[in-house]
Amino acid sequence: MAKDGADDDLKAEDLAERLRALEARRDKRLGRERGEDGNDDEGRKGLARAYKVAIELVAGVAVGTFMGYWLDKWLGTSPLFLVALFALGTAAGFLNVARSTGMLAPPRSLDPAETVERGSDNEKKPGES
Repeated sequence: MAKDGADDDLKAEDLAERLRALEARRDKRLGRERGEDGNDDEGRKGLARAYKVAIELVAGVAVGTFMGYWLDKWLGTSPLFLVALFALGTAAGFLNVARSTGMLAPPRSLDPAETVERGSDNEKKPGES
């Protein structure tokens, strides 16, 4: 009886080792790397990005709706600000989603000291000597 238990343990260990080797070959073929805990880092990054996009969209709509509701209640202009700021919040949410997914460039600073010049640093600008 004891021998059967030992054989089962050896089979389970052998199976686990073969499974780890198979996962390692698959990850190497797909170009993935696993973290220290053995989980797929790419999968985590994708899930984190999906949550970020969803939260940005919902936050824009929620903030716009809340501000519109609060202004309507304060000023007594029932659905006017609610509808307007809901639409504005929705547009802001979609704009944030487009920026975070790379469909749009991030906003640039209007401060001339922070702008990055394109081209070589040795080129002279017009009006300089």
